[in-house]
Amino acid sequence: MRNIVIIDDDLNVLEGMREVIPWEELNAVWAGEALNGEEGIELVSSVRPDIIITDIYMPVMDGLTMIERLRADDFAGKVVILSGYSDFEHARKALRLDVSDYLSKPLSAESIRQVLANVIGQLEDEARSKREVEELKRKMRMLEPMAANAAWSRDDARSDISGAVDPCDGESLCGERQAGESIRHKQAAEFMLRYVHEHYGEDITVEELAEQLHISTNYLRSIFRKVTGETFNQYVTRVRIEKAKDLLMEGKYYIYEIAELVGYKNVTYFSTLFKKYTGVTPKGL
Repeated sequence: MRNIVIIDDDLNVLEGMREVIPWEELNAVWAGEALNGEEGIELVSSVRPDIIITDIYMPVMDGLTMIERLRADDFAGKVVILSGYSDFEHARKALRLDVSDYLSKPLSAESIRQVLANVIGQLEDEARSKREVEELKRKMRMLEPMAANAAWSRDDARSDISGAVDPCDGESLCGERQAGESIRHKQAAEFMLRYVHEHYGEDITVEELAEQLHISTNYLRSIFRKVTGETFNQYVTRVRIEKAKDLLMEGKYYIYEIAELVGYKNVTYFSTLFKKYTGVTPKGL
């Protein structure tokens, strides 16, 4: 259930938004309202909503100033601008403040539904990504005890074996190196997972990531498969298809546009992959 607050100095807009938003359909709830940016900051600080819908032009404090202060206070939720701004400076500032979308006045019920559905879809994607990162961390933690058990010091070894030959054949830090490798593997895998979710619409290759991480391509493939249970290409495809399904459900884009948005320039190839992974064609979803 997603919490939404509305901030606007027009009481008619506040009342109209409360009535027209399809709360049940969106699995969302009204979490409060405010009449200006200053009151908005107090409201957001109190209820920590998932989504803010706010006007730009308001007395006391305008919407963009409010958003800027909230971002400075580490508010990470989504923001929808309620005014239909055409001013370039406003548009540029809104982008800098990570505004998710905007609604143009006069408002329509369908535009409100579509924009909020899209923003809530973004939240769901981020939540899914976070769960996958946590699952990756869990898998990596399962490997850590083995590395930790190996990471005994030279002094401990000398005590345990009473001066016998070092079991690392003279390499006294073998255990520490194994522990260090486990940590590096974890960092590499987490980086790859995040990178895919942030750049699925681009041309992603293992070679590119291997170069960034200063790891050989084959070794990086091995790390990824060991941790996730699937190849890097399989994972990229799965993320792209899941995102494509979300975009198709929004009903805002043509199939060829969705293919491009998730990283496929050939719509026929995209449709083939989509059917392979979902059992239906994009048109049949």
